[in-house]
Amino acid sequence: MDIFLGAIIGGNKTYYHSTNSPLVGNFKIKGKDFYGIYLSPSLKYSKNYGYITYKVTINPKKTLVINDTKPTDENVEKLNFFNITKPMYDDLISRGYDSISWSRKGKLLEFIVLDVSIIKNVKYN
Repeated sequence: MDIFLGAIIGGNKTYYHSTNSPLVGNFKIKGKDFYGIYLSPSLKYSKNYGYITYKVTINPKKTLVINDTKPTDENVEKLNFFNITKPMYDDLISRGYDSISWSRKGKLLEFIVLDVSIIKNVKYN
């Protein structure tokens, strides 16, 4: 098996979110077409997605953990978690998940917030 799914619970974490549009008010879970707020543990990686960067502290209660052991994006495409649709979002929320953690070979690459209530602090970086 090349994907391991599990869940982790709790604990404050700080990640980065970059965009080209300034944050007005609070983060929104629904974007133009898809759901989720995408965060990176790496400031450098985050900046690939925009010149405005926010340092975001979260306190997730139940995170769906995806640990991918393949060196390619084959499993990312299979799970399609970078394009979370309304039915996918509703299913994850109904199962109690408030976030998704995606790692490759144990290294965290992306963290996706599904419930804005887990966002505890946002600072312009």
